[in-house]
Amino acid sequence: MRASREQQQGFTLIELMVVVSIIGVLSILGVPHFRAYLLDARLSDAVPYLTDIAARNRMHFIETGKYCCDLDPTNEKNIIGELRAPLDDVGDFCFMIVCKDSNLCPIVTAPNFIAADEAADAGAEFEVWALLRQVSTGSIDGPSGSTCKVQATKRPPTGLAQPAASGKPGRQGQAVVLRYPAPANGLDTTTGNGGHRYNWDAGISKTNALHP
Repeated sequence: MRASREQQQGFTLIELMVVVSIIGVLSILGVPHFRAYLLDARLSDAVPYLTDIAARNRMHFIETGKYCCDLDPTNEKNIIGELRAPLDDVGDFCFMIVCKDSNLCPIVTAPNFIAADEAADAGAEFEVWALLRQVSTGSIDGPSGSTCKVQATKRPPTGLAQPAASGKPGRQGQAVVLRYPAPANGLDTTTGNGGHRYNWDAGISKTNALHP
């Protein structure tokens, strides 16, 4: 009986401390990856709206011979008005359209496509940007000196975005982008806005919003 009791002894204090230390190290290493995974998942909330705007924009071109908009396409009010896009309930993003060819759109936007080198985007006709929104009032400053004017009746943000000055991934003003026509899946051959090579999947890139 005595031998049996001796064999049932638990962990020593040192062994417990080692286990706790290992768990702590694994937690520290895992948290950044988990946060990045969570951000990537939340950014996907913008994708259905980007694809809907793009589909409506292509139909607008078929019907009128021009892409949206007759008025400023960086103003959500005009996208909602011309394309009938339901954006009022999407509080975490401000949506805008970037078009660089006056033959395709009534108003050529000041910001370039998300890839800094226009030559690299020679086949692109337009991009739709979903700029992360952290504050409830005011316009949203985005890449390439862009400004997205928020629809006045839009719902407030839910807390997805970090403050614009935080320097963190997923901050206000960073963009999830749809490019049309869709580029090849994978990394761009040239660096784009922010010095990143943009990664594309079915015409969508989250690269801008996933980097500091």
